[in-house]
Amino acid sequence: MEDFDFTIRKTIEGLGFELWGLESSRMRSEFQIRIFIDQPKGIKIEDCELVWRQINDVLRVDGSLREDFSLEVSSPGINRKFYYSQQYKRFVGSLVQIRLKNIIDGSRNIKAIIKDATNDTLYLASEGDDIKISFDNIDKARLVGELSI
Repeated sequence: MEDFDFTIRKTIEGLGFELWGLESSRMRSEFQIRIFIDQPKGIKIEDCELVWRQINDVLRVDGSLREDFSLEVSSPGINRKFYYSQQYKRFVGSLVQIRLKNIIDGSRNIKAIIKDATNDTLYLASEGDDIKISFDNIDKARLVGELSI
């Protein structure tokens, strides 16, 4: 699976995009692949189509998947899910919703502002309190996006 992830990442980076996240699952008789791409100026539908075509061709030619698969490519969106610890740095000052694996201070769910992030720890501020969370204790985390018109 590492070769699979590496192939997808390198293909996406070669097209000038960032791999924001990769999800895969088995549904009935096919393997489902969801890829989220990003770039500083945002993602357009044409970008998703370009990456879809390239990844689809690479996976079919590469032969690393010896089964039927479905492929989806999209933007991570305004309420984006976080996949890697380094992604939090870009959103210092932003509001996040986090579900923890283990309860901290009587709660498994936290909504707070990102203050900082290192390779292994996330620092948050919530109602004047500082919160320190190990990335190992994060089950899911999403940005709480704001639309501005």
